[in-house]
Amino acid sequence: MLFGASYYHEYQPYERLDEDVRMMREAAFSYMRVGDSIWARCEPAEGQFDIDWMAPVLDALHGADIKVIFATPTYAIPPWLYRSHPEIMTRRADDQHTRYGGRQNMDFTHPAYLYYAERITRLLLDRYAPHPSVVGFQIDNETGTGMSHNANVVQRFVESLKAKNGTVERLNDVWGLNYWSHRLGCWEDLWAPGLAGNLNPGYDLEWRRFQALLTTEFLAWQTRIVKEYARPDQFVTQDVVGGHGRGDSDMYDIAQVVDVLAMNSQHATQDGLTLPADDASIPRLPHWTEVGVWALSFKSDMAWGTREANFLVTETNPISVGGSSWTFPAYDGQWRLAAYTYISRGANLIAYWHWHSLHYGHEIYSHGILNHDFGPNRCYRELSRIGHELQRHDAILTDLTPDADVAFLYSQDSKYALENQPCLLEPGNARPDARSYQRIFNAFFRAFFAARAQAAVVFPTQELESFPVLVAPALYAADDALLARLVRYAEGGGHLVLSFRGGYGDEFARARWE
Repeated sequence: MLFGASYYHEYQPYERLDEDVRMMREAAFSYMRVGDSIWARCEPAEGQFDIDWMAPVLDALHGADIKVIFATPTYAIPPWLYRSHPEIMTRRADDQHTRYGGRQNMDFTHPAYLYYAERITRLLLDRYAPHPSVVGFQIDNETGTGMSHNANVVQRFVESLKAKNGTVERLNDVWGLNYWSHRLGCWEDLWAPGLAGNLNPGYDLEWRRFQALLTTEFLAWQTRIVKEYARPDQFVTQDVVGGHGRGDSDMYDIAQVVDVLAMNSQHATQDGLTLPADDASIPRLPHWTEVGVWALSFKSDMAWGTREANFLVTETNPISVGGSSWTFPAYDGQWRLAAYTYISRGANLIAYWHWHSLHYGHEIYSHGILNHDFGPNRCYRELSRIGHELQRHDAILTDLTPDADVAFLYSQDSKYALENQPCLLEPGNARPDARSYQRIFNAFFRAFFAARAQAAVVFPTQELESFPVLVAPALYAADDALLARLVRYAEGGGHLVLSFRGGYGDEFARARWE
């Protein structure tokens, strides 16, 4: 069992490495993640490298018996790369390039980006993969395409359609392109996806699948590079957004190209972790923060389900998450509650984002374990208690297998299809809710959680038949083979729970006619 945080020595306003490591050791921290945002620090100008500064950090952590996951720094590009290759910036659905100044704003399929990303990755791996503190590698960070509409991406999409369908006649049929006179006479007739420029559900579903595939292929490419340098005892992971994940990636597919899946799980605190939950008393939180104790189990069960194996929690709440308007530090005991919930559902690492609160940048008020004054505080003291408990009971808390009384079938295709054609309205107004799938799935999961049922999350390619109860919420987009499996499951004595829209659409998001 590993326990720790992300550590950004390069963000410190003054030199305090020895003091940080002392405090980590006293809190029984056994792990730190480093490296995920250091590209410009390591290559301040094109071809000018400065990477030796990391050696004292790894040496100090190793001296305190703190293990390290070394992250590739590819999710945020340096200014010189943007200036020399502005064409690598992601082109949005409105046909405008993303501006520089944020992160994850580049087309990671572009050859220029791949060249420079591979170069810095190999340089760092060659230098630090052999370090005795390094037990594993994280590839990129919360990866997704940003729904890239760059010309090279659109062209690859067209080529994938040709390979998958063969002829435009086939595509006309499966997408129903007689509608609104969209029927194609040749491949050149296919219009590019764009903002309000494509209203065909089948097209949108295939475009979403393709974006997720690009993410998986990019991460598989990075994994292959890392494996060239990794020792047999070192693993490769990727930290996905926990729960329903990003809309431009597929958690299940990503899990298949790494050794162990990691997830980042931010959650509501204070009254957001009470039972029973009183939603009316809980402040509005970012869309990526689920509210309720059930969400800790749901995110864990999603991560476990992708490989049916133990997983890592690489980021979760220290003092607070998000901006200054979302500062809700946990009540005493809630850090411990959350940590043991994750562990009970199969987590082998509990890590917080991040060790110390930042003094500059976008995330100043996404507080770390230490506040801006670096002093011990309520969060640090409770995490220290957890760290010492995990240290004492490591043998019985590592590699736990969660129980499951009921399985939930998760459908990425249905999530995409119901985002394009939502079946619910946003609460409080008449706009279609693009999170319709998530809301329906969550409602069923919460109900079973409230009934104290232990849940597993399963995916369409996995074995479903061994569970006595199988819940398939909002299974809108599904092929005949999957529906036939569900029929056989029910005929064989399984208890199958469906919701409205279940089985209504096929794998092309067409409404079924029989």
